[in-house]
Amino acid sequence: MLWPLQYSLHYMGFSVLPPFISFGVQGHGYCYEGADSLKKRLAQNLDEWRCHLGDIGRAEPLVFPGWSDWDEDGRALDLKG
Repeated sequence: MLWPLQYSLHYMGFSVLPPFISFGVQGHGYCYEGADSLKKRLAQNLDEWRCHLGDIGRAEPLVFPGWSDWDEDGRALDLKG
């Protein structure tokens, strides 16, 4: 679901860094685990977010297809070999 947004940013000239993804965030009345388990997991997510931000200066931008990756008929070239 992020690819259209990421590719649009790339198309406009931005360097797009890999996203930080946090699974299982609850809210709006949805709950599928106990409060203690949720608190522990969200604390771990925050620690991982801090690490992600601390390493952001070394993150490699995502790679997107360029014009040279397509033939004159608009077909993707075989980039494997």
